Amino acid sequence: MPAKPLKACATPLCPELTTERFCAACAAERQTTYDQARAADHKFYATRAWRKLRLRILDRDPFCKQCEREGEITASTTVDHIQRRRWRPDLALEPKNLEGLCESCHNAKTASETRGS
Repeated sequence: MPAKPLKACATPLCPELTTERFCAACAAERQTTYDQARAADHKFYATRAWRKLRLRILDRDPFCKQCEREGEITASTTVDHIQRRRWRPDLALEPKNLEGLCESCHNAKTASETRGS
């Protein structure tokens, strides 16, 4: 079977050619950045302040806000940042920036935001 043709790395201004989307160096850098962000997320969500606020929001929003907007009733199981923490870290613990969502709506919202970021 013929080898894949080489193409430019998808990282802007990277001069490397690769058979994958990113060259090895850029892929490693992206993985490091991702790992650091995951570690920071874990640290935030493990704080006492977040855990207490999460329970308050689930008490305040017992039903999924997105499902309610669509005329359905589903229990909230997740607390979502309306404006992403990455974009607005100052609103991370602001109750007005939080809403209860069901797991399905939260996953759909997160996937949509991830594709758009």
